Amino acid sequence: PMADRILIDAPCTGTGVIGRKPDIRWRRELTDSKSMKDIQLKILNHMVKYVKPKGVIVYATCSLEKDENWDVVSTFLKLNKNFSLKPVKETVPKQWINKNQCLETFPPRDNVDGMFAAYLQKI
Repeated sequence: PMADRILIDAPCTGTGVIGRKPDIRWRRELTDSKSMKDIQLKILNHMVKYVKPKGVIVYATCSLEKDENWDVVSTFLKLNKNFSLKPVKETVPKQWINKNQCLETFPPRDNVDGMFAAYLQKI
């Protein structure tokens, strides 16, 4: 069925929650970020089929890695010209909004887990 809103809590390396789950650092390989990026992009590209016009996809990870976050969103937008990036809503603390208008937290600075989210709207 078609949806107005889709939340993708994407599988990721989990580097944003290492503070609570220190074993993550020992279970990850350098190539994990690249393979996660490929999976994340496939999920995003698959879900576009289920979004109504003017509908929204929120893409989120608990990763600190640029290649799992902004790089996925940037690539997605290049491949899907019928989507645009919208600024994160006002309900998010301003210090959590990055230069690309996405939610992005950093544990030492923000005292929360590392998170990323982008608000993608279908045109």
